[in-house]
This record gives sequence, C-alpha cells and structure tokens, in this order.
Amino acid sequence: LLDRYSGVRWPRQSAGAWIAFRDGLDIMDTDRFSVAEHGELSLQSQWWLTSEYPQISSSHTNVKRAKSICASHAEQGCKIDDETHLLAGPMNQRHVAGSSVQ
Repeated sequence: LLDRYSGVRWPRQSAGAWIAFRDGLDIMDTDRFSVAEHGELSLQSQWWLTSEYPQISSSHTNVKRAKSICASHAEQGCKIDDETHLLAGPMNQRHVAGSSVQ
C-alpha cells in the first residue's frame, strides 16, 4: 500500500488511503508509567561517561517493569515473545525469536 499512496501529495488526488497507529511503550518514561505502579527503573551506573542519554541496565527490576507495562496494555495486543533480548538494546534485538514486544 505504501508504494500506491506515498506519492500522493493532496487528499483529493488519492483513490484511497491507509493509516497505522503505533504506541511506543518506553520503560524509561516514568511520567507515563509511574514507578509506584510499574516498579523502579534501573539505569546503568555512570551512564553519562559513555553516552549522551541515560542507558537502562539489564537488571531484573527493568524486566519486571517491562512486563508490568506490557500487562497493562495486553488488551491492545502487547506481548513479550523473547525476554532475553528485551533490555539488550536495539542492535541486539535484531536476533530476537519472534517480536521482543508487540
């Protein structure tokens, strides 16, 4: 569908359309997913020495937090297929069996 509709600039030119909604469930978002409800967020110690942005650790508390957030969105289809790659970063998630989080 993308190849059919992506070149259309004005709505009046389109014979149809498609739309996709996606909600990113970011365990680092403590404003949206409170620590009180979903558990502590564990960051790598001294992340500021190696990165411009905070980095999560691969601790058990972060896995529990991710499971809690996903469970609260189960009605929308959230599921975790492969916990081993859940917190290992975006490049490691290329080797996931199934989807890490859907």
